[in-house]
Amino acid sequence: MGATNVVPLTVSCAEGQIVIAEGPFNCGVAIEQSGFVAGGIGEMSPATAALAHFRSEQARLCPPDRPLDGCLVLRGRITQASYPGGFYRYAVCVGPHQYLVDDQRRLAIGDAIGIALPAAALHLYPAQHTQ
Repeated sequence: MGATNVVPLTVSCAEGQIVIAEGPFNCGVAIEQSGFVAGGIGEMSPATAALAHFRSEQARLCPPDRPLDGCLVLRGRITQASYPGGFYRYAVCVGPHQYLVDDQRRLAIGDAIGIALPAAALHLYPAQHTQ
């Protein structure tokens, strides 16, 4: 799944939805619980620490300040760029974490950027069960 693609979040459950609280590096979003893999998340009490795992190929770059329906958006900055052929590969620093995301566009190092993670790309687990 990509052991390095782990995002710490605060989540709660409400009426068939997983509510991801806004954090210092992510937009808040409510996602239908049936839309993704939630290992033990459905029983979580409000404001519980969780970890979201995702595959790099499911991440997309987007504006950092615009929420997207059904997506968790991480806010970061491009720290490295390469062109392996046919696309650009960007290292995006989101707080203390770094994620690799591929994109067709040429973007500048230092640009503020968002990483959109569709609900289907997220695998959520309670933080205490993954340590």
